[in-house]
Amino acid sequence: MISQFINAAKAKFSFLASVLVVLSAYTALPTQAASGQTTEELEQAVREDPHSFSAHFKLGRAMMDAGRFRKAEENFLACTLLNPKSNSGRFGMAEVYEHTGKFADAILVYKQILSRQPVSEIDQYRVQLAMERLSYYHSLGDANSPQYVFSNDFSDKHGWKKTAFPLRVAIWSDPELKELKEPFRQDVVRAFERWQIASGGKTTFKIVSDQRSADIVCKLVRVMRGSKHGAIGDKAGETALQWDDSSDDIVKWSRIEIFWDERYNLVKLEACVLHEVGHALGLNHSSNPHDIMFPLAHPPYAAILSERDKNSMKAIYAN
Repeated sequence: MISQFINAAKAKFSFLASVLVVLSAYTALPTQAASGQTTEELEQAVREDPHSFSAHFKLGRAMMDAGRFRKAEENFLACTLLNPKSNSGRFGMAEVYEHTGKFADAILVYKQILSRQPVSEIDQYRVQLAMERLSYYHSLGDANSPQYVFSNDFSDKHGWKKTAFPLRVAIWSDPELKELKEPFRQDVVRAFERWQIASGGKTTFKIVSDQRSADIVCKLVRVMRGSKHGAIGDKAGETALQWDDSSDDIVKWSRIEIFWDERYNLVKLEACVLHEVGHALGLNHSSNPHDIMFPLAHPPYAAILSERDKNSMKAIYAN
């Protein structure tokens, strides 16, 4: 059964369907949200029983969800010391390193997992996916450069024609998510406003009611087409781009879909929208976790544009 699942879940990366992902698909023990305990309660549980593997793991997940990565690492390390036979703490530590850009450290932990025998089939698969993720991050270029779109690199220059602006943007949300209709609309408008400022005022837009006349359609949906499991994790959002007939370098139309999940919150929704709007305007993924365009959605899901994000948007629309 596991082998069948693994074969069915394999996928390839595609810029035409760029995704923002989370790394929670194979968590072995309950997260903070699933346990129903606050961070304070979990910290108290660890103080009362410092030798509890479960308490440390739950606290590690809670700290991860809060974006407190150093504390998360400490608790996952405690898990490996309390139960060396379990790989749960090691996967937690490696996830921390991925979120914080310590990719070399993450690789060392994943190799350590494989070096411990026997290794379960599912753990081997998790490491395989992790190595694919890390290879993908590496392929995205220098994480320390001023920008991740380079004016002399044709493959990185995708954008809209000047004559396309202001872009017509339509917004739609699933009727079953009516309580999220207005927050989603506000997030979409704010995202376009923030990227417009980042572009130096070049990427202007206007909201339209008719999807058929829109250049970009933004949707909040509950059910997605295809598998929820992408090549680097669970999809939180996806952007499809259609190129102009005259050039593969010019965007003609775009569709954004944000996949709502009961585990999400409005903070994560805002960050996801900002990321996907970046794709719709022509940005590819970044290799730096501090950029909103990093492919891995990570706590605390701050919807903040880094200087690299801003510089990259300016590079696309410089002329």
